[in-house]
Amino acid sequence: MVSHVDWRSSVSLVGTVIKYLALAMVVPLVVSIVYAEDVWVFVVSMAIAVLIGMALEQLSLLLGPFLAQ
Repeated sequence: MVSHVDWRSSVSLVGTVIKYLALAMVVPLVVSIVYAEDVWVFVVSMAIAVLIGMALEQLSLLLGPFLAQ
């Protein structure tokens, strides 16, 4: 039995999940602000997660025509 997976949808879904997981970093960010800790670690981590998530979401649109079967 052969099963085909649409890789574009899979990669886009992973990108969406990564973007929304960046929102989970808001809680430790708020805690670090309350306790006057360094916040740049969380801000940079959130930015990286959002950028990677957005890139994965757009990857299927950018590479789709080149990798079409």
